[in-house]
Amino acid sequence: MTAFGVDPFIDDGHHGWIMEQEPLVVGCPSCKAKWQLSCAHCKGAIKAAAFVCPECAAIYCIRCAIMKSERKEPCYKCGEPIWPEGSEARIAGAKPPRFECPGCERTWELPCASCKEPVKATTYVCPGCATFYCIRCAITKSERGESCSECGKAMQFG
Repeated sequence: MTAFGVDPFIDDGHHGWIMEQEPLVVGCPSCKAKWQLSCAHCKGAIKAAAFVCPECAAIYCIRCAIMKSERKEPCYKCGEPIWPEGSEARIAGAKPPRFECPGCERTWELPCASCKEPVKATTYVCPGCATFYCIRCAITKSERGESCSECGKAMQFG
């Protein structure tokens, strides 16, 4: 809720679609184990979009990342600001999140489905098939009217 008592992800009709999506599931490329991504702050399921701390790669749902940024609260893991001034430079040198499989304990980074670079900071996840895109590629595809390369679903931003 904001100071005005409005939850922008439900009430304004702009971001409510995020809350309607299925939770994101990550699959291990080795043993094929699957698990649901959860937010480092609220522990809730991450749906359709995520923010990855540029310093330590902690993963937040967009709602918590925005809330922590507005309140100027630091990352719970590394103590750095979530979205300070000059963030663009931090994102360029950000650490991509590393996932560890609970089954085989293998670790890996998720590549962007478009540019193949590891996803960093703000990440778009296709609500149709959970394919990960770096935010730059997702915005570019959306502006061009392109769809997800895996399932064909439109890149949705509100």
